[in-house]
Amino acid sequence: MSTIPARAAGAIAPAGRPTARIGYGMGALTGAVSAGRLTGDAAVSLLRHAREEGAQFFDTAEFYGQGLAN
Repeated sequence: MSTIPARAAGAIAPAGRPTARIGYGMGALTGAVSAGRLTGDAAVSLLRHAREEGAQFFDTAEFYGQGLAN
């Protein structure tokens, strides 16, 4: 895990709204929950931590983790 907060990577401004350049990809996380390697509560805790560290967007897709990402 990186020890550098997402906000340290700077920001971009899509549609004029400043957003951290680093987000969080949900594919591996939702796959781990779907496979039973991680509990839902642990996943939510991890996402909250990512948000606290500056992640402002979370990359989701309907097929990630059998639909759990959405």
